[in-house]
Amino acid sequence: MPSEQNVADQDLGSAPEVVNLNLPSEYDTSPEVLHTFGSEHGLRDNQNESYQNIGREPPKGKIWGMKRKTFMIMLGIFILLIIAVAAGVGVGVAVAKAKNNNNIVSESAQSEPRVTGTSSISSSPTPTPIRNDTPLAAVGWNTSNIQLLYKHTDGSIRLQETEGLGWGEQSPQITKPKDDSGLAAIGWLEGSVRQVRVYTVGGNNSLKESSWNSTGNLWYDRDIPIALDPPAAGSYLTAYTWFIGQVRQIRVYYQGQDGYIREAAYDFSRGWVKSAAPTIQSFPRAKSGSGLVVVSFPDTDVSEAKLFYQNMDGKLVSYDYQLKATFAQSWQNQDPTVDHGSVPDGTHLTAVAGTLTTGELILRIYFIRDGKLVEIWWTQKAGWVSWNMHDAAAPGISAVYYSGDVYVFFQDKTEYLSAVGLNGYLNKWQFTAII
Repeated sequence: MPSEQNVADQDLGSAPEVVNLNLPSEYDTSPEVLHTFGSEHGLRDNQNESYQNIGREPPKGKIWGMKRKTFMIMLGIFILLIIAVAAGVGVGVAVAKAKNNNNIVSESAQSEPRVTGTSSISSSPTPTPIRNDTPLAAVGWNTSNIQLLYKHTDGSIRLQETEGLGWGEQSPQITKPKDDSGLAAIGWLEGSVRQVRVYTVGGNNSLKESSWNSTGNLWYDRDIPIALDPPAAGSYLTAYTWFIGQVRQIRVYYQGQDGYIREAAYDFSRGWVKSAAPTIQSFPRAKSGSGLVVVSFPDTDVSEAKLFYQNMDGKLVSYDYQLKATFAQSWQNQDPTVDHGSVPDGTHLTAVAGTLTTGELILRIYFIRDGKLVEIWWTQKAGWVSWNMHDAAAPGISAVYYSGDVYVFFQDKTEYLSAVGLNGYLNKWQFTAII
């Protein structure tokens, strides 16, 4: 990835803006304005009526004291003048409308990203029974088939799912992890069968995996059956999956009790195995309670990934992976002089990567800061840019990406699961208050 620039904060405002497509007030569409013609008939009726009222007939051969021929010439000139004026007004309105439309297109093309609309909230929305500080984990197979996982108020992991016709009811318990457990999830397709793996920390302080597929539609729990260093209290979890040749790989990351990041590895041909890291210090040491998120690049190189974390100075940095012959060659520390700005201690992180309609690579990172949902995004052309997307009431956050579209899930209000979605083709964000 090309060299990165420091974040330049650009607060574009938290309140969603609604585009007003109504005609400006100066375009009066009332019947009085639209009725321009038909005045000649009215004038004649009034004139005849005036003669009748005074008991005399109108003079023969003359109209209003003018010869009929002279009157008809003057009337023709008058009608031509009316037509010319009406045509001029019509052209003026058309030009004004065209100018208005051009201004809208220009503004849309030149402005920074923003949330352009909000959906309405039902009159009596029912809050989802979730913990205020719950982590969130979302998996998606396309833009209309997404599962969103979270902690119920009883501490169990539950989910809500959409298949394009709205969000369904809350699921029964999937698993019940340790109270301060993190939450990570991955999903993929095997033919038409949807697969999901959810990672948590169990009561014995070991990593657990919960498995589901759309064929059986049942969840299965198990401890990851290898000796792993125990995670630090409250450690965040993050995971991703890809192929090496024809063999699916899974990696799960967490923070060890000494602060160093740990890796649990799964190879479909061998099962769970120890990380290839030669020493504990092969992975970086993160600030205590650091958020963690690993992001892969499905549109460019599925074997490439970036692991974002908070370093000891509180900066958001990455540890970068690209498959090479050895571990040391595959994992590289990013240039230590490059960071993505300060993030709140212990903040939840989520990230996605994809391509724009121009084919340009874009990386997007999300977190909550000072009650705002923040996006920092990178392209080679723009460098790093930061903006506040929306108000947020809780730290949990998760995002999914599919074919240019992005969905970011968070709590707009306590216990209200909300989302902002990006239509990649139109490059417009839409806020959904309750899902």
